[in-house]
Amino acid sequence: MVVHVDVIIVRNVPSQYLFYLVTPAARKWVQKNVSKDRELVGNVLKVERKFAADVAYGMDSDGLRITSNVKAVLP
Repeated sequence: MVVHVDVIIVRNVPSQYLFYLVTPAARKWVQKNVSKDRELVGNVLKVERKFAADVAYGMDSDGLRITSNVKAVLP
């Protein structure tokens, strides 16, 4: 079964989460909604733990499909 997602969230270290921005919609959302001093490496947004829930909630509220399933396949 293939599940289509826009963002895959992976906990990197106890204080940081990695948001893999899989689709153009996810990348556009970050450009519009995350501050300019964001840490973006390629298509991966690094987020401090204290902000991760708010970022994930905003993405979900705006209709992006997110998962933390580590078995999700990156394109």
